[in-house]
Amino acid sequence: MKRNVIDAISVGRDTLNYCRESLAIAIRLQEDRPPFTGESLAALSDAHSLAASGYLKRFEQLEDICTRMMRSILAYDRVDIAELGNLAMFDMIEKRRLIAEAREWRKIRDQRNELVHEYPSKMADRANRFNVAWQLHDSLLETADSIARKLDDILDEAAND
Repeated sequence: MKRNVIDAISVGRDTLNYCRESLAIAIRLQEDRPPFTGESLAALSDAHSLAASGYLKRFEQLEDICTRMMRSILAYDRVDIAELGNLAMFDMIEKRRLIAEAREWRKIRDQRNELVHEYPSKMADRANRFNVAWQLHDSLLETADSIARKLDDILDEAAND
C-alpha cells in the first residue's frame, strides 16, 4: 500500500506545484483590479475577464489538490482515511501544522465548492465570488507551500528507504 501512496504523492506534488504557480500568475494578472463590483467585472476587457476566470479555476484546482494531498499524507502516516470526514481530516492536518487553522481551511473548501457547483447569473454575485476567493488566496498559497514541503519530505524519505 505504501508504494501506491508514494506514487500518488509524487504525481500530486507535481500537480500541486503546477496549480500553485498557475494561481500565482493569475494573481499577478489581477493585482490592480480587485475588489470587483458587478459593474467593474462586466467592464473588464476580454483578456482580463479570461484572467479573472482563470484565477477562479486555479483557486478551485489548488484547493482540491491540497485536500487530496492531505488525505495522501494521512494515508502515508497510516491513518485509516476510509471513514474520515473532512472536518476530522482538517483537524488532524492542523495538528501536523500543515494548515494554520482547520476553520480557515473549511472556509477555503466551502468557497471552492461554491465555485465548482454554483453558476450565478448576476454580475454582482459573480464579483462577490471572486472577491471572497481573492481574500482567501494568501491562506491557500501558504497551505500549498506547507503541503508541498511535507510531500517533498515524504518523497525524500521514501527515496532513502
